[in-house]
Amino acid sequence: MSRLNCITELIPGILFSGIGIAGLILLHADGPGILLFGILFTAAGSLILLRAIAGIRRISTAEKHGTKVMAEVVSCRIDFSISLNGISPYVLECSWQNPATGEVCHFCSDPIFRNLSSVLPGTEVEVMVDPENPEIYAVHWQTVLERRRGTGQAETWQNG
Repeated sequence: MSRLNCITELIPGILFSGIGIAGLILLHADGPGILLFGILFTAAGSLILLRAIAGIRRISTAEKHGTKVMAEVVSCRIDFSISLNGISPYVLECSWQNPATGEVCHFCSDPIFRNLSSVLPGTEVEVMVDPENPEIYAVHWQTVLERRRGTGQAETWQNG
């Protein structure tokens, strides 16, 4: 579960709720059809908003109070499905084997607008995992930058 996915759910939630509330306020006297339209849009938008906010809260809680594990970077790639001012972010894909169960967990970072092209597979990265649900996690990709800074490698912004 990515924080970006939760944040992108906020936009339709706000739009649906806004359209529904505007319909209820402005057009309530136009009949029961418009009233039902306003109620349905407000309810749908509110549910989307609540789901997005709950997702962001779960990820933030895992980030602050989760179990810290050291995962290995499987790949560091550019995510061309996202672009901000013509620049696509890097994404770290990591894996960690739970010593208690032997299960391999896969983690994917949020988009990172830093140059991580020098991050090699096998590099360790800190991941905070919700112990009750390992699908809720936060990849602390900054730990990779701190290690690079400690070795004297330059940290640069991604060049377009």
